[in-house]
Amino acid sequence: MTLLGSFYHDHLQEEVIRARLAKWHRPETKFKKGYLALYSRLAESADKGAIIKHRIE
Repeated sequence: MTLLGSFYHDHLQEEVIRARLAKWHRPETKFKKGYLALYSRLAESADKGAIIKHRIE
């Protein structure tokens, strides 16, 4: 069993997890303009409450 980050993995070897994480990339956003695009850029993730940040990146 391994512990990587905050997830518990007992069926995957740590090397496999690291290889998958190395190949992962953030998916392209579906919304390019409009309110949903603005929200997707400014809102925190759901585990942080999905609140709106007060700065534009």
